[in-house]
Amino acid sequence: MFEKILAPTDFSAPAELALRHARALAERHGSSIELLTAVHGSEIWLADGPIPVPGDYLADAQRQALRDLEGLAAPLHAKGIDTGCRVVEDRPESAIRSAALEIGADLIVMGTHGRTGIAHAVMGSVAERALREAPCPVLTIRGDGPEPRPVRTIAAATDFSADAGHALGWAGELAESCGADLVLVHAVSMPFGVGALEVAVPDPAQSAAEAAAREALEQQRGELGDLVSELVVDSGPADAIILSAARRFSCDLIVVGSRGRTGLAHVVLGSTAERVVRTAPIPVATVKLP
Repeated sequence: MFEKILAPTDFSAPAELALRHARALAERHGSSIELLTAVHGSEIWLADGPIPVPGDYLADAQRQALRDLEGLAAPLHAKGIDTGCRVVEDRPESAIRSAALEIGADLIVMGTHGRTGIAHAVMGSVAERALREAPCPVLTIRGDGPEPRPVRTIAAATDFSADAGHALGWAGELAESCGADLVLVHAVSMPFGVGALEVAVPDPAQSAAEAAAREALEQQRGELGDLVSELVVDSGPADAIILSAARRFSCDLIVVGSRGRTGLAHVVLGSTAERVVRTAPIPVATVKLP
């Protein structure tokens, strides 16, 4: 299922854990791995204005980064995994997108620090920016996440959109290749209000929405056959329901679809996928329509 895996790294602990996951996938699927790091020389601001980073410093940093990548590649070569190394001068998320397109990556595997609150607001997340721009599915692993293990149960979230349908198909292929079960998850969200005033949704309307969602999930179960072991329909924030279902059924992986919004649309609408990536204790695969 995965011929070419792109593994970006900043040589941090989360990136090292992500590389172990990439190695496990490569061993299982016979994949090649392309190691990538971005050395980006931004301007240095002084009282009199900006000055560029000295060229010698940037060249030295790139040479050291290549040596470090080759050090990561050596044990992969020893295991018979075809491994390449590339150092680029670019912003990390742009470098990841460009490299994925160039090599025709089937999957990007990368670590995330899983910052929340003020730390996330100030520092952001390279992983989240990368998954917005990525041309292929992205598997993210938090630095405090689990070591690689066989995938036996996958929580696959759906909102019945085209994006979610594509992600669900991808999850089905992965489940079939791994011999895993699928847990289909849908969150019923019925916001209703006038201005800042929130109005409770009548119980009959909520019950009807949940019944319709369960019927739609049953239809998807029929399309996926014996792969589906459980259906989850609940009301509330989608990310909380997805994480709750993953805990309840001891899932090894979460698969979510993403519309890949950027700019103002992303600021206004946010992303369930990104909230799950930020807080999930297990790996998360984010899949977009091509």
